Amino acid sequence: MRSLGRGLKMSVDIVIVMDVTGSMYWCIREVAEEVCGFAEDLAGQGLDWRIALYAFRDLKVGQEPEPFPFTSDVGEFQGWVQAQKARGGGGNGGESSMDALFDCLTRYRFRAEATRAFVVFTDDRPHDPDRCGQTLTELVRALRSSKVVSY
Repeated sequence: MRSLGRGLKMSVDIVIVMDVTGSMYWCIREVAEEVCGFAEDLAGQGLDWRIALYAFRDLKVGQEPEPFPFTSDVGEFQGWVQAQKARGGGGNGGESSMDALFDCLTRYRFRAEATRAFVVFTDDRPHDPDRCGQTLTELVRALRSSKVVSY
């Protein structure tokens, strides 16, 4: 069990940022399996944890994301992940992953004491700039200032 001493558990807030555009058809089931297994493993670590799912498509062709809130219920989280289907996408050389990350930074309320992480699954580079009009450099700056580690 990982603890901070005197019975305090380490807190972690994790957002799984998952590309569910049509180009992910070849691996969406495998990604979902791994993400569901990760949630099970996380629950067994003795941490004070929360996990959220942010499923995104291509904003440049009007496909809005599907965000899910933080939960500590493995079954609830796994249900959200398993319901995801690869569809849509613009065939326009990139994905809306930067917009997804910027949205996650404002949408999710992290606990002050928690380690914060975004874990991104995608199969293409981001649009740079994306619909938000910000660049990769600005995203890195925003992640750092929010103390969010991304993978």
